[in-house]
Formats: sequence, structure tokens, C-alpha cells
Amino acid sequence: MAQGYKIEAIAGLPALVVRLTFPPRLDVEKMFAEIATEFRERLIHAKRRLYRINDFSTYNQVNIFAYLRRGLASETRGWPGTTSDPRLYPILVGQGASVRLIVEALRKDEYGGWDMPAFPTLDEAVSKIRGWENGTDLRPADRLRHALGADWSHP
Repeated sequence: MAQGYKIEAIAGLPALVVRLTFPPRLDVEKMFAEIATEFRERLIHAKRRLYRINDFSTYNQVNIFAYLRRGLASETRGWPGTTSDPRLYPILVGQGASVRLIVEALRKDEYGGWDMPAFPTLDEAVSKIRGWENGTDLRPADRLRHALGADWSHP
């Protein structure tokens, strides 16, 4: 496990959780690249699209928006292993102003016009995924409002 984050599988679901941990890392761009590398390795063996749950709940009471915003540009270009990789269905988890600001920022054209589901707790996100997977809930339309021009040449 790398300092600053932890990646865990959700038993019985095609889902992985990226949980930001204490202490926070100041090199957020490098941390996001490390996470993408780990996801690329896991996606090699995936037989279907996976849910990527970005869990920021560790920081519910801390203003992390400015910190995370630095990594949004690389996370929203469709590069393999990032939140915007088309082989992943991204979800946010967390509460408070920072998560609301991230959701709002992602909806802007400069970050790809995302419409990403967000839940206050991991339990609520997992419950919703179970509903999508068993057909009791209709999963929202794909996350981008317009076509994403992915640059697959990125390492």
C-alpha cells in the first residue's frame, strides 16, 4: 500500500475503492499517476467494465478541494487507469463542501463535462451498485455529456 491511498476490492461486485488516507500527500499529481498505474494493471485481467469508487470520506471535515483540483486535469482525459478510463464507471464518496466542489468542477467543460454519481458514504455507494448490478435500479447514463477524446498514447 502506498502512503496517501489504499485500493481495495468490494467482495461480490466488479468494484474497486480508492480510499484517500492520512497523512495526505502533497504530490497529488504523482499520487494520482500511481493510482492509475495500479488500475491499469488490474484492468488487464478485467473481463468487464469496473466501478471505480473514489472515497474521499477520510477528509469529510477538511478542505481538500484545492489539493485535489490539481489532479483533475490528468484524471479527466481518458488516460488508462484514471477515473475517466472508459473501462471504469467512476463514483465519488464523501460529504461536505470539498466533495460538492469536486462534483461541480467535474461538470464544467474544462474537466470534460462529467456527471458523476456521488454518495455520502461507501455503504450507500455499494448499495446503489448492487441495485444497478441486479437490475433493481437503473444506472444513470454514461458519465460524459459529450464524447471524450481520449489520448491513449499517455503512459
